Amino acid sequence: MGELLGGVSHNLSAEEWEGKKAEHDRLVKEGHKANNAGSALGAMECFEEAAKAYEDLGFKYAEGPLKHSAKEQFFRSFICRLATITPDNSMERGAEARDALDVYLGSDSHFRGTREAEACEMLLCAVEDADEAKFDEVIGNLNELKMLDDMKSHALLKVKAGLTDVR
Repeated sequence: MGELLGGVSHNLSAEEWEGKKAEHDRLVKEGHKANNAGSALGAMECFEEAAKAYEDLGFKYAEGPLKHSAKEQFFRSFICRLATITPDNSMERGAEARDALDVYLGSDSHFRGTREAEACEMLLCAVEDADEAKFDEVIGNLNELKMLDDMKSHALLKVKAGLTDVR
């Protein structure tokens, strides 16, 4: 709720306050549904669709009162994008992941300079270089920072399997 109040004048009428609160609550509810859909898609290894669901939610959040929540959605989307990379499509999908990361960084000023953005960059470099040791180091750091959940771990295992297939 603090994000909702950020920069808002203390002179809001009760009606204005209730309107802003209702909008905030609606976005939170929508976000939970979209997050659940993305997680379900990821669990079924429908990573392209999951990436799109998280990306759409990230853009919606970046433009509204939940802008500080967009970075998590972009991070999830990016990890799902990496999970779609195989030895057969690595050049094309790697370029798409790079382009998506550039769009996320340009769309969300709160994403730039974060641990999530740094992790995306490092993960992409590890995947592009097919460097399993570098990949494991990034995952270790994310795990240490408690930034992994079931969906991210599942997708990252898929990414790692793709790295192993490259060998």
